Amino acid sequence: MEYKDIICQRKTKDRQMLLVRLMYKTDLNDLLKYANELSREKTFVLFQGEKVTLKQERRFVGGHLRAAKEKTGISLLAFLDKKLVGFTEMVSKKNSVLCHVGELGISVHKDARGSGVGLLLMQFLIQETKKRLPHIKILVLSVFGKNTIAQKLYKKVGFHEFGRLPKGIRHRGKFDDSIYMYRRIRN
Repeated sequence: MEYKDIICQRKTKDRQMLLVRLMYKTDLNDLLKYANELSREKTFVLFQGEKVTLKQERRFVGGHLRAAKEKTGISLLAFLDKKLVGFTEMVSKKNSVLCHVGELGISVHKDARGSGVGLLLMQFLIQETKKRLPHIKILVLSVFGKNTIAQKLYKKVGFHEFGRLPKGIRHRGKFDDSIYMYRRIRN
């Protein structure tokens, strides 16, 4: 399949082909497999062992594609040698007093963690948000308190902590703080 919305395509240091592009409807099965692998791993994501169904993933993909069409969101996928290894999204509330704020999410498959894929996805998402969605002025995200690696990444690309909800998230049967961060991308 030929994709028209490629953000980046290049060889990595270990000679794998990295492709970052916008999401398509045809990504449904790859995204379903990816979501369930992350859920089983019980990593720092919202799914903690639950099985994501095809119906749930179809609704998820449909919502993100609608957001892209309505210019209220962007979803980027990262592939290493055709395997989905990263996903990032930014969505805003249409026709709301918060329509200038984009909420960001990101995940990286265990096979690609530490490879720089997360940093690239963050940089490309910020770049594409600036280019495609000029009404977005601020990006916000939340991160698990114990996920210090992600917190360092977010700070590296310009995010700042603005709040914390003590014991705001449950991870692997224990409570953890939910940390809120923001980055201004326009005045």
